[in-house]
Amino acid sequence: MKKIFMYALTAMVAMLAASCTSCHRTDPVDNGLNYDSVVIADYDYIASQYNDFKYYETDVEYDTILCIEGTPVINYIKNVYQYKDTCIQIEHWKDGKTDTTIVNDYWLECMPMNARNAVNYDSCMNIIASQRGSLRTRAMTFRRVLAPPFPENGQYIFGVGILVVDSKTGEIIDWNDEAKESGLKCQTE
Repeated sequence: MKKIFMYALTAMVAMLAASCTSCHRTDPVDNGLNYDSVVIADYDYIASQYNDFKYYETDVEYDTILCIEGTPVINYIKNVYQYKDTCIQIEHWKDGKTDTTIVNDYWLECMPMNARNAVNYDSCMNIIASQRGSLRTRAMTFRRVLAPPFPENGQYIFGVGILVVDSKTGEIIDWNDEAKESGLKCQTE
């Protein structure tokens, strides 16, 4: 009986020690927001509320510029939807705060797209891993720009077009080359 009690006591102490290792952590882990989870959850929520809506844009803000080594932490995500003449913006902060803004107006400069894509956020970050050293920006936007050459798919746009990734093919797109091919010219040319 004494041996059983000692085994049980040892097992309880081991479980308590294992479950409390996180209590002794000195370096807090901050993973920020999960892009795909937040975007898809908002998309599904809007789909459950409105039968004919459009998903137009997602804006992301990181905790630091992307050229710094390590896994980028997402501090903020804003998703933009349109239902008839109503623009719905859902904002998320990494501290858990969420806010929804509804405006009776139209969102301009974007074409509709889907939140579920062949190239998800993690895949996109793997695609650009070798180029992150040149990304001196804290911003990423996911959208289909309403401008020539009119992309067929949503695009992950880092900064103001510093780096662009197609969400269906994973291809890195150079907006400058596309503009040249489409016949667009700078005003100085």
